[in-house]
Amino acid sequence: MKTSHCIAIAAAIGVSATAASATTRSSFNDANYTGITVTHQMGLTYLVSMDTAPTLTLGTSTYAITDLIGFYALSNTSDFTPFATLSQIGDFKDDSSNSGPGGIQGWKSNPNKGITPGGSHTFTFNGLDQAHNDQWGFHFRVDGALPGGGNTGSFTRSVPAPASLALTGLAGIACLRRRR
Repeated sequence: MKTSHCIAIAAAIGVSATAASATTRSSFNDANYTGITVTHQMGLTYLVSMDTAPTLTLGTSTYAITDLIGFYALSNTSDFTPFATLSQIGDFKDDSSNSGPGGIQGWKSNPNKGITPGGSHTFTFNGLDQAHNDQWGFHFRVDGALPGGGNTGSFTRSVPAPASLALTGLAGIACLRRRR
């Protein structure tokens, strides 16, 4: 079982009220958040879990996440092909889109009844273009007002460029050699 801890590297500055609608790839902002875990179960099934005290940090402000109301596979540059319609799972309905650069495939709860702190939910994609699934995206509700107004927004974690990963690996090797 592969577990991805979704902790972002960069924070979005100036999140606007339009970020509340996760209908296109551009709706998602990079952010620093903790307490959200995506665990690959098998095939196209994933378990999304929230710790008991998840947080979202934008700039110098930290917000308590009260609900996770959307879960998405994101493609940064390509549309998802084939594009599969997703089945409703509990209160979560299909909210997929290939509008604009990149695509999103996932669910959003309606009427905003999502995963609460300490909870989890299992999602199974009917089909997913895994070659173009660059990262996971989430739609959160927070305690307090986000910059630009509102208390919901769509966020993702930053994905380091391959060159950054290579430099990190080289730094680790250099540290190991220095210890010997």
